[in-house]
Amino acid sequence: MMKQRIITSVIALSLLATMSAWGQTQVIRRKSQSAKAVVRHSVDTKSKPVLFTWQGMEFYILNDKEVALSGWVDVKPEGHVTIPSVVKNGDKEMTVTELWQCFKNCDKLETIDIPKTIKRISYDAFKGCKMLNNVIIPQGVRGIGDGAFAGNHKLSSVVLQEGIVAIGSHAFHDCKSLQSVSLPSGIKKIEEHAFDSCSGLMEINLPHGLTSIGNYAFDHCTNLWEITIPGSITEFGEYIFQGCEKLSKVTILDGVKSIGNHMFSGCSDLREVVLPSSVITIEDDAFYFCWMMELINLPKNLKSIGKGAFNTCGWLRSITIPDSVTDLGSHAFYDCGALTSVSIPSSLVDKIKEKTFYKCDKLRYVTVRHPDGKEEQVSIKDEWR
Repeated sequence: MMKQRIITSVIALSLLATMSAWGQTQVIRRKSQSAKAVVRHSVDTKSKPVLFTWQGMEFYILNDKEVALSGWVDVKPEGHVTIPSVVKNGDKEMTVTELWQCFKNCDKLETIDIPKTIKRISYDAFKGCKMLNNVIIPQGVRGIGDGAFAGNHKLSSVVLQEGIVAIGSHAFHDCKSLQSVSLPSGIKKIEEHAFDSCSGLMEINLPHGLTSIGNYAFDHCTNLWEITIPGSITEFGEYIFQGCEKLSKVTILDGVKSIGNHMFSGCSDLREVVLPSSVITIEDDAFYFCWMMELINLPKNLKSIGKGAFNTCGWLRSITIPDSVTDLGSHAFYDCGALTSVSIPSSLVDKIKEKTFYKCDKLRYVTVRHPDGKEEQVSIKDEWR
């Protein structure tokens, strides 16, 4: 009898220990899931965010002193709105430092005053505010979230003051009335599609210190007419200025090493391009369908010209390929119908790929430069066409 009691006690203790461990595991798992759910808003993940209301607005507590404006109790705001810098949770004053999706689809909002206490504008914060016409982002805001002002068709003026280091994906996508943007000197990164389809955008300054521009960042900014790209940029996405059909002049400053894939494809009015000696690679289709380009001086240190790099540059008349080039991609000058003069180093002749000069109907020969300084004319081979 005593032996059975001892065995029963041992089993019970074992079950209690197992249940305790299982319970701790569940607590840890729930805490982990809770943290994962709120990290997008930079909330203190040690505790679940607390919602409270004040004067018709909803706020989440970020920490002991700071809150995020997250929404509205009853009706969406209209006309002009001044965001408070300080609110009260009971008797305690708290500072408003973040804006979440609090104005998303407020389609009657026209103007907004953002206080200097704001550090972060979250994703979709002002998305779909179709009547919003101007915004001043105060000094102190570090980042503008993904889609923050996307689809605001009447937004014509944006002032970005010092402090911002990144503009999120689709942040100003499809802001059709936006005409000019002045970026602060401290900005480091422009994410993909940030100004995509801003068809009214005519000018934008890219400050020295900018290091990264994402895919399609200025895609189809159809009224952009000139751009200067700083030498500080080390990372280019693809299709950055695709379809900027009025872009006529591009100046790329020393320090840039690569012209990205499809970077200027479809810039049909591009006539003048200044490339620095630092450029060593022109990627695939970089200048595809830059129809009006008549001349481009390739830098002396260039090593690679990608596939279709100058495809359908219909007005391109002559090109001199530097001695430094070791790789010339197929279809590089495809359908350059006005091309009559090509000069290449002798080291490249045997490396010319199939259809490099396809549909260059006026090109009869290439001028080959030899190391001793002599030149000879070599007829276009059938495989080059």
